[in-house]
Amino acid sequence: MAQTRISVAAAQSKVNIAANKAIQQRFYEYRLLLNIGESGRDTTQLDPATALTLARLARETLASERDLILSKLSACQKELVVLQDAADEALVFLTDADNQIGQIFNIINNARIPIPEHPLPEHPLPSPNPNPTFERPDHLFCYPMEEDEQSSSSRDSSSSCDK
Repeated sequence: MAQTRISVAAAQSKVNIAANKAIQQRFYEYRLLLNIGESGRDTTQLDPATALTLARLARETLASERDLILSKLSACQKELVVLQDAADEALVFLTDADNQIGQIFNIINNARIPIPEHPLPEHPLPSPNPNPTFERPDHLFCYPMEEDEQSSSSRDSSSSCDK
């Protein structure tokens, strides 16, 4: 797992290098086009040497952009391997949890102990504030306070955000 994460980091580093090269190539191409435009020349009427230079720069720009795309693809493929490994590992943990539940169920069943229902939390989460105010977005995530919480509070507040 650590090796695949290292390969993802290396691939992302290659993406950064390829991105920098693509930016540099675009700069060279734009700089030549800017020089052509500033000198008052038309790009359709270039001398052969300038036309060849521009064509080579355009090709190098395209090649560097292709390299960037391929390096991004490689990084994504490596990341996909990491994600698949994580999903496989999660499935192993889930299978272990199912086996443990089955073993506990068998022990309880063999001891003729009544099997409990799904447990409910002792302190359920309070329901969200039924009257949120959009003037203060933080109130969207406030919960009404319990009676004992209100009495212990030094102020008379009605929600957890009023503290």
